[in-house]
Amino acid sequence: MRVGEVVFDKYEIIRVIKESEAVSVYEAKHIYLHSSWIIKKICSRNPIYTNEIQILKSLNHENIPLITDVFIDAETTYVIREYIEGKTLGEIIREKGVMSEVMAVKIAIDICCVLEYLHTHFDNPLIYRDIKPDNIILSNQNKVHLIDFGIARFYQSNKDADTEYLGTRGFAAPEQYGMGQTDVRTDVFGVGILLYFMLTRKNLEEVSSRLEPIRFIRDDVGEEVEQIIQKASQFNIEQRYASITQLKSALEKTLKIQTQESIDTFLSAYKDKVICVSGVKSGIGATHVSTTLTKYLLACKKKCVVVDMSENQDLMSLEYTHDATIEEGLLKWNAMTILSCTGQRRGTGVLFKDIFEACDWIVVDFGTHDNQSKQDFIGAYNIIVAGIAPWEMSRLEEFFMENTTKRTVYFINHSNKNQVDELNHSLEHIYVYDYPYDKMEALEDVRYQQFYNEVFNDWGRGEQCLASVTAETFFDIEKFKIKFQKSIKS
Repeated sequence: MRVGEVVFDKYEIIRVIKESEAVSVYEAKHIYLHSSWIIKKICSRNPIYTNEIQILKSLNHENIPLITDVFIDAETTYVIREYIEGKTLGEIIREKGVMSEVMAVKIAIDICCVLEYLHTHFDNPLIYRDIKPDNIILSNQNKVHLIDFGIARFYQSNKDADTEYLGTRGFAAPEQYGMGQTDVRTDVFGVGILLYFMLTRKNLEEVSSRLEPIRFIRDDVGEEVEQIIQKASQFNIEQRYASITQLKSALEKTLKIQTQESIDTFLSAYKDKVICVSGVKSGIGATHVSTTLTKYLLACKKKCVVVDMSENQDLMSLEYTHDATIEEGLLKWNAMTILSCTGQRRGTGVLFKDIFEACDWIVVDFGTHDNQSKQDFIGAYNIIVAGIAPWEMSRLEEFFMENTTKRTVYFINHSNKNQVDELNHSLEHIYVYDYPYDKMEALEDVRYQQFYNEVFNDWGRGEQCLASVTAETFFDIEKFKIKFQKSIKS
């Protein structure tokens, strides 16, 4: 196939990704729908690759690209699958270098989730057997996708060894080279080596078949993660985690421990500088408010950081966007310094202490108000992001009545200004704002400057955004509840 060629009367070849005698891969555009697709050209005489078609037909998982069409002629099979806009982990690491611990562990957990599906969805576990950086795509929305099932196989309990020795040097487990039959622990080994590679940029081929302790390579990776990698990548299959679920649980536990023992303590110590941002539900815009607020404070010449305490860690996912850099171990994006609740290992608390002490303000993005990390935590100022569309009013009402705490203001997103004015008028001593939501590219928009000027004036901080924060009581809770009940009845 050539670039510019139209095949099957509807796909125009845009780019050659890979070409070989056995299998070739192309990016194509649907000439009528203008959407992007991947065309995989497979030699029908090669049973290894035709095996992939049968496997993919039976899979249905959000992290595995869907097959939408298959074309077959005498010697060739063409598979059309959805195009994932993003880059492979191999491309990312070649361009950016090693990953932060939190990003690498999060990706490993996502891969474990896909493998858990493969291992448990069928009567016999489907063993992937080819976990490597170039088979994992990180989409532009930072979602992990597993591709290329060419050497995957179902576990067969009546065999002592695989009949064919297949795998990628540097990432494949010993049993893929004649030392036993592959099973679910083969994929455990693959995740362990991949995690090591994301953190060190080295695989087994580059370290003479023995993993050098990560602490000899970099000092910002926790001992717990190093121990997990060592157990997962044992050459003796019996000494590894018994299942991908066990490996996933171990990785999740390390993140939870780091969260509990790192940043929480220091946020409490400097809470007089903290502005908490959370939403009444997921996707309402809390992260957008956190970034525009931080941008505003920086424009006011204030030392400020934004801390990602959300469960989805969206801000930390910005690490691999075009505008992101790592400076002295810290993530910088559009002049903002972004910290993660899981981004620092235990023992580096002095880093948080130094950063927080130097700050005028600390903006904390909790994601949603029911985030467990937020329970009982109240900052000097607290922003709740909500919606006021008809289908959101009941949620807003419930939230007002049950979750409102002192020193809280409300930003109403995607709202009708008249509705906000009416609500503001009816709720005495309550600050309710019509938040000027726009795309991230509009962070410099003067509307945000004007909007936050108004907010800080109402808080008594004025346009200068003074560093010394006083925790004001914005309203009397009981009086507020009575007023709100009257407002919704009218």
